[in-house]
Amino acid sequence: MIDKKHHTPMYIQLADLIQNQVEKGELLPGTKIDSVNQLVEKYDVSRVTVISALDELLKRGLIISKQGKGTYIKNAEHIEELTSLKSFEEIISINLHESEKKILSFKEVKNPFIDKRIYPESKKLLKIVRMHYERDIPILKIDIFLDLKISNLISLEEVKKYSILELLNSKNINITSASQIIRSISANESLSKLMLVDINSALLKVERQSFDSNNSLKIYSEFYYRQDAYAFKIDLKR
Repeated sequence: MIDKKHHTPMYIQLADLIQNQVEKGELLPGTKIDSVNQLVEKYDVSRVTVISALDELLKRGLIISKQGKGTYIKNAEHIEELTSLKSFEEIISINLHESEKKILSFKEVKNPFIDKRIYPESKKLLKIVRMHYERDIPILKIDIFLDLKISNLISLEEVKKYSILELLNSKNINITSASQIIRSISANESLSKLMLVDINSALLKVERQSFDSNNSLKIYSEFYYRQDAYAFKIDLKR
């Protein structure tokens, strides 16, 4: 409990107490912690103390705030090694144990790309929007764009079950290489709502072009990762 006579500030004591509960497994990743009012009553401290303790836990990287839903114990950061071309489903099958995906959109759209290297001859594309969650916390949004010649080969039901790489491979369209750009962006209003972060929060954006053996573009994807949940690792040799 909180020792009000101790020289350690009460907000640090409260933060240490909650961190200790996490380390002992009493509060598991993804667990929603008590509200400010509940913590005030539970530990007999002021709102200022509780808010300061939560700020301290945010600085320590132990909790995350889900906009409009409360504060949760942060899931472990996932580090993806960029050594080979994998679908996100392949990655999460190794790294994430309580994951879920949802298809938010599966529809034909006008080609939105000014860059002539991305489907220059296609006026319309199939756009698939997919969300990935871990313990109900969104960690990734993916926008996938396919030429209509390819999109006619796949169905929504197939996309719900399999990765795009798996589907194309099953249609004898083999992806052999990809190039990608990783950059930091600020979440706009739409992304903030989907990713449950504040507007202008930092996200990691990956722009990937995937090619077949003839170096023909077959998939263009944009990945939006929560920066507090994901990191990339590249091993370099000289």
